[in-house]
Amino acid sequence: MKNVLIVNQSAELYGADRIILELILNFPNDYTPIVVLHEDGPLKKILEEKGIQIIHCSVIKVKRGILGLNFFLKLPFEIIKSFSTIKKELKGKKIDLVHSNATSVFIGAFYSFFFRKKHLWHVHEIIEQPKFLANAYPQIVNFFSDKIVYN
Repeated sequence: MKNVLIVNQSAELYGADRIILELILNFPNDYTPIVVLHEDGPLKKILEEKGIQIIHCSVIKVKRGILGLNFFLKLPFEIIKSFSTIKKELKGKKIDLVHSNATSVFIGAFYSFFFRKKHLWHVHEIIEQPKFLANAYPQIVNFFSDKIVYN
């Protein structure tokens, strides 16, 4: 049995959420999804009803307007807190693959990097502005990924 740690950007049922739900519900029998969410919502409810393990912690979600000094000062503490929660909730389960289901979530990238796990990053977004971020994001995603898939 292989455990896949899936980091999702929300617990709503928007496009990327529907895609990850469809994937999870059709996982091969020898793969077990474990989903990291930072909020409650309809997706969380469906996954719980299906018996999927949910880990509730920060996914280090990057969005417009938060990339200031305060964000970067708090970042190491937020990463450590999320790692701690994930490790505690895994209860010794080995993770074979980390799947980040949006470029806006970073805890999967950091987790896979620090714990040397394979990382698949699913890109749903097109970042055009600001230009420095549009230019940097492909390098960031490439650095932290073993495989990249996109729509």
